[in-house]
Amino acid sequence: MSTCYLHPAKTPAVITSAARPVRGLHPVARNRQQRACILLARKIPLSAQAPAFRFQSSKAADRRRNVARHILCSSKPEAAAMRDQDDVDKPEPGEDQPQMSASEQLRVQTELAREEEYKRTAAPPGKTRQLLIVMRHGERIDEVDKSWSAIAKRPFDPFLSDHGQDQAKKVAAKLKKYDIKKVYISPFFRCLQTASFAAEGLGIQPQDWTVTCAVGEFMNPKLMVKKGGKCPPGDINTWFFEGDGLKDHVHKKLPSTTASKMQVGRPNFGQYPENLLISRRRFSKAFQAIAEEANGDNVLIVTHGDGVNASVTRIWPWALSHPVLHTGFTVAARDKEQDGMWGPWKMISKKGESGVWWRAELQPAYHVFKGAQGVVQGAAGGVGSLFNKLKR
Repeated sequence: MSTCYLHPAKTPAVITSAARPVRGLHPVARNRQQRACILLARKIPLSAQAPAFRFQSSKAADRRRNVARHILCSSKPEAAAMRDQDDVDKPEPGEDQPQMSASEQLRVQTELAREEEYKRTAAPPGKTRQLLIVMRHGERIDEVDKSWSAIAKRPFDPFLSDHGQDQAKKVAAKLKKYDIKKVYISPFFRCLQTASFAAEGLGIQPQDWTVTCAVGEFMNPKLMVKKGGKCPPGDINTWFFEGDGLKDHVHKKLPSTTASKMQVGRPNFGQYPENLLISRRRFSKAFQAIAEEANGDNVLIVTHGDGVNASVTRIWPWALSHPVLHTGFTVAARDKEQDGMWGPWKMISKKGESGVWWRAELQPAYHVFKGAQGVVQGAAGGVGSLFNKLKR
């Protein structure tokens, strides 16, 4: 196998510019452009290159080149360049082949990952971008101690386990690249703890923390507690806050020096119990309201697993979400246009990269359903208008 190395820092500008595919080109033209870039790069002496990237030729690659030679080459000069490719690919006699160590490979992979992440999160030229990060809390104590719910006074509001606290502290390192300015938190104890550990690691002061019931747990009494526990009867705002308000509740859960500086958002829960559809709508409205209130700043919302799933389905209604890992999160972005109006939200997280998975098999069926729904609504509107004219 023969190997050729290409390093962007030691490659002429004409090659690096040609390496970027031009948007709008026909696939055949784009492939020709990239292949011409590689051919030009291989004419550079190996001694002038560094072992950051390499193009390897094998029997399979040779077969692909033979097919491409017949499909892509329409001019004689280009066909001649293709025929000479194997000769150009061979190293010069007596020339040493540079090799990458494991540390160099790791460094290159890290740099490429950072560059890709920057491209996904950075705002386009001339626009302002806002990020909305929705994260689940850390591991709960009742997920470790199965008997805890049966003996706890508040089985519906467990605190973090030791491992959950470590998760909340470590996730700050993953969130630093998003330049978060404000934090919104569910009033449940596990979310307050997770947010406090993560926000301290990010250097966000308590003045920029807001506790709000709008992003509270999925209000299903059967799912709010583990086996052996039970939610009290009556109004949830009465038994959850134990007769106190949201501000007093926060003072009981967090140090007074921190709680006294925090902001308070929506002071009580809404419908209880609620079904999944109502819960998703509540989360969607809450996320949009929080983004508007943040006034363009990047926001972290510490909520529950169903809240993270709602952050996916509000953008992709057809998505089927899997259970979210502890401290798993999604990142959505929107750009402000030059006229001052905000564009639509876009999911920039990749499936599975931060503890959140989803499936999109229902996307075609969803679009068919929406199309049929539009036809039915249009027909109903036409019939209604005709009926009104006949009444006149």
